[in-house]
Amino acid sequence: MYEEECEEPFDQEPAPEIETSSCLGALLNGGSGCTPNFVPGGPHFKNKFCDNCRAPDNFILVPLDRARALSASQAACFVNKRSKGFWNPAPESLGGGQCRIINNTAGCIGPWLAIFRFQPPELQW
Repeated sequence: MYEEECEEPFDQEPAPEIETSSCLGALLNGGSGCTPNFVPGGPHFKNKFCDNCRAPDNFILVPLDRARALSASQAACFVNKRSKGFWNPAPESLGGGQCRIINNTAGCIGPWLAIFRFQPPELQW
């Protein structure tokens, strides 16, 4: 059985970020449905998404095969860094790659979720 461990610090550099002067939703949906000529605003993460992506009746679709629910011990190994852009380095001890942790704020219900930029590592999630 796989035993999770957090060993390495999170100061490793991620791969270069693709264009982020547009909506961050475009990083997940390829820009489909994003507000044309959107300019990100303010320091809050939500302000990096266009009005179309933030609309209550709209959703950002993510391929299910790129999403993983994290156990409490796995969640302790992941971190989103504001200075690193949308994608953050996943810990090498958990297979590496680039991901974004969602469902991780105080008001969220359920486990933290890791959305991977590419295919997630082969682990027992």
